[in-house]
Amino acid sequence: PRWNRSPSLMAAVTVTAGASVGATTGTNVNMRSGPGTGYSIVLTIPESGTLVTITGAQTGGWWPVRYNLRDGYISGDYLEVVG
Repeated sequence: PRWNRSPSLMAAVTVTAGASVGATTGTNVNMRSGPGTGYSIVLTIPESGTLVTITGAQTGGWWPVRYNLRDGYISGDYLEVVG
């Protein structure tokens, strides 16, 4: 698989019933406070294949996600839905 399942990265992902999982498709992917590049960067996910919890529907090409207990948005250009 293309995603990274290392124990340290898996610990950062908590999936609730009905939630989906996504994997980043690039390195240094910015998670933003809103659905667009005009929003501030909440954090940067350094490794490609890092798993995140998708918390809602895609809006304008951006996915709402939770990673490392933080909520934000990742562009669909850098996220693959894997489960």
